[in-house]
Amino acid sequence: MQDESPSLIRPDGELSVRAAALLRLRDRMRSIPPRRILAMAIALAVGSGTWSVTRAAGVERARWGEVVAVLVATDHLEIGEALSAQNSELQNRPLALVPAGSLTELRVGVHTIAPLVPGQTIVEAAVAPDRAGLRGWERAVTIPMPLAPPPLQGGDTVDLIAVRLVAGHPRSITLGHARVLDLDEVGLTLAIDQLAVGSVFEALGSGAVEVARRPTQR
Repeated sequence: MQDESPSLIRPDGELSVRAAALLRLRDRMRSIPPRRILAMAIALAVGSGTWSVTRAAGVERARWGEVVAVLVATDHLEIGEALSAQNSELQNRPLALVPAGSLTELRVGVHTIAPLVPGQTIVEAAVAPDRAGLRGWERAVTIPMPLAPPPLQGGDTVDLIAVRLVAGHPRSITLGHARVLDLDEVGLTLAIDQLAVGSVFEALGSGAVEVARRPTQR
């Protein structure tokens, strides 16, 4: 005789359809080996966990948008260093946070033309094929160290200002801008647009060339 729970019995003593189904399920569960029940429980837990992870990933995607693989520096890089698998790698980043011109692959034979820090996305403007960091339209020129230069380091961008005396009075004119490649106590090596090289040498022949540092572009 079955031990029927009073809560599953109608007042007239007959089992409801739902109660009967529950009793049959209980009897069936008793006939299932414990190992199988454990396996079913584990599968249910794993499925629930996978669903939660998938849902969380979907929420993040909705929040940040699609992701894209971009080249990221994994080490501190100075100007002139060659990119390699030892100092850079592809990482997935939210498309909304990826800078314009980001590299999407590791290129062979390119060098940095600006300092990079670990985790920084590498963009087109930060690399060049030339080991000295020259772009195709640039020329490397060394000028005497200005009289009162601002604090500078490789990668900084500066305005070039020609200064000379005209009728005993100093006159100045901006020649353009340049990128600092190297510097020491004697001179300043700059990457200058090839069209401005002649003007820089003319200014040096008739006076001096001073520099003014530009804000760093982010």
